[in-house]
Amino acid sequence: MTAPPLLQVRDLVKHFPVKKRSFFDTSNAVVHAVDGVSFDIARGKTMGLVGESGCGKSTLGRLVVRLDRSTSGSVVYDGKDFLNSNGRDLRQLRRDIQIIFQDPYASLNPRMTVQQILAEPFEIHGLVYGQERLRRIRELLDAVGLPSYYAQRYPHEFSGGQRQRIGIARALALNPKLIVCDEPVSALDVSIQAQVLNLLKKLQRDMGISYLFIAHGLAAVKHISDDVGVMYLGKLVESAPKSRLFAAPAHPYTQALISAIPVPDPRAASKRIILQGDVPSPINPPSGCRFHTRCPYAPQLGDRCKTEQPKPVELAPGHQVACHLYRQ
Repeated sequence: MTAPPLLQVRDLVKHFPVKKRSFFDTSNAVVHAVDGVSFDIARGKTMGLVGESGCGKSTLGRLVVRLDRSTSGSVVYDGKDFLNSNGRDLRQLRRDIQIIFQDPYASLNPRMTVQQILAEPFEIHGLVYGQERLRRIRELLDAVGLPSYYAQRYPHEFSGGQRQRIGIARALALNPKLIVCDEPVSALDVSIQAQVLNLLKKLQRDMGISYLFIAHGLAAVKHISDDVGVMYLGKLVESAPKSRLFAAPAHPYTQALISAIPVPDPRAASKRIILQGDVPSPINPPSGCRFHTRCPYAPQLGDRCKTEQPKPVELAPGHQVACHLYRQ
């Protein structure tokens, strides 16, 4: 019997109201940041989430950890309704779900030493004191490959990769079961990216952590993920196991993203798919399929793409695509 997923996200929606330009502005425009996204994350596995900048993937990550409140939808963690939890239940769930932020410098308090930064989760949740707390801080630094004497230094004294390791150590402090990684390597050099990705994989093997790994670099997602979801303008257009998604991408947008991966052979013929036009505004997204304004197949499918939102179709076990090409 298959174990239930650790995290279940269903029909998650987040609309941000647009600030009125004047007192007489009566418009009620909203930014459709996330619009009906659903997915599961299995225990000890990694769900990669990719898409262009502005597609809503970081907002989705913040909704999962409840840094932003959703407009509608549900997030069920280990059988518990996370979005509607309060009091002691919410406090416990906060210990189990952590986040690693994109900017490793902005997410660390420059006035606090590393020891104070890593001690803060214990302080907030009233866990371990005195020498035991200091021992745990040393263990956290060791787990992310930093010497214990770094505990007395401030964030500005470290490189970008070292600061991200500190951010990872802070996320690990309360022994979480799920970590949302919001583009954790995008601000780092390529060599440092590899070190951080390998560190995350090692921690997953050792501690059984599940990740929601958000990135716009497909190489990083391919390296670390078990399953991959592709977002476009607030919608999840395709999701599949990593091996199948990269071997047989079904959605035209996914095909274009994968074609943009550099090939390390200068003699290989380029098969790059160039999408026409710009990404539409999330304030006024296109009707029907949101990708139809840039899709090379939309003209041959008639008005269906313009008027009808495609529903997910399962092409193979675990492989779903929302595209009218695969509907009869």
